[in-house]
Amino acid sequence: MATATVHADVRPVRESRSAGVVAPLQRIGSLDLVRGAIMVLMAIDHVRVYSGVPAGEFGLEQVIEIGPMSGKSNVVYWLEKRGLEPDETRVNRIYEYAKAAHGVLEESEIRQLL
Repeated sequence: MATATVHADVRPVRESRSAGVVAPLQRIGSLDLVRGAIMVLMAIDHVRVYSGVPAGEFGLEQVIEIGPMSGKSNVVYWLEKRGLEPDETRVNRIYEYAKAAHGVLEESEIRQLL
C-alpha cells in the first residue's frame, strides 16, 4: 500500500509585498451592511410566505388559482366558492384542461368549460 503526503500552504491572511509582513484581510464595511440588509429582507420574506396566520385574520381572502400545478381540490374549491356544484364530470373537465395549459387559467377560460 502506497501513501503520499500532500503539503499545502493555506493561509487565512495575505502577505504584504513589503518585507513579508502579514496583514489580515480587510473587510469592506459597506458590503457587510448591504449583505446584512439582504439577509434581513430574506428573513422577512421567508416568514411572510410560510406564516401560519390565516388570511382572514388580516381581512383578506385566500386566492386559489387553477393551473397546470393545481390539484382537483383547487378546482372543487373554485367551483364551491362561486356557488357551483363540483360534480365529478365538471371537475375532471376543468382539471384536465388545466393540466394541458401553459399557465394559470383566467376565470373566463374556466367558465367556458362549465
